[in-house]
Amino acid sequence: MTQSLRFTLMFTFGLMFVMWLTRGSHVDSIINLPDASLALFLIAGFFLRAYWPVVVLMLLAGGMDYWATQINGISDYCLSPAYSFLIPTYLCMWLGGRWLAKGFQWQAWDSVRFVMVTVISTNLAFHISSGSFYLLSGRFADVSWLEYGDRVIAYLPSYLYITCAYLVLAALLTAVVVQVRGVAGIVRPA
Repeated sequence: MTQSLRFTLMFTFGLMFVMWLTRGSHVDSIINLPDASLALFLIAGFFLRAYWPVVVLMLLAGGMDYWATQINGISDYCLSPAYSFLIPTYLCMWLGGRWLAKGFQWQAWDSVRFVMVTVISTNLAFHISSGSFYLLSGRFADVSWLEYGDRVIAYLPSYLYITCAYLVLAALLTAVVVQVRGVAGIVRPA
């Protein structure tokens, strides 16, 4: 097994573990962690060159949602014809990570790019997932831009906050690795 494949496998399993810990309420704990899925897709796009991990993460997310709603008895309110729009939602985050990785040199300017990509990708992901749910779920009798605007004001801040918090944590962990092992310690397989 090559070093690049080993890194991709280990990193993907790590992302899967974090998704399992944070997605839904299937883990018995005193702390119910917010869903890290959006951040995980951006992280996968940044660190992993292979395409298959994004598919694995999407399948895991779908499988966990199926388990939660069909077996664990959690409300299936969010499952609707709009559910399929989670694919472009997650791809938006993954592509943001891919774009961020291009030319990343661990310099001050890259911090600005990191913030811009995080905010833009998360906003786009929010509007893809929430907008499709609002328009296609059949849960809203009177679909209007004004009501959608009210929902954006109500839900976008926490959507951004949670995703940004996980990404800042990932950036800090990465900075520690860079300090300890140097930039070469951050392997991004070709």
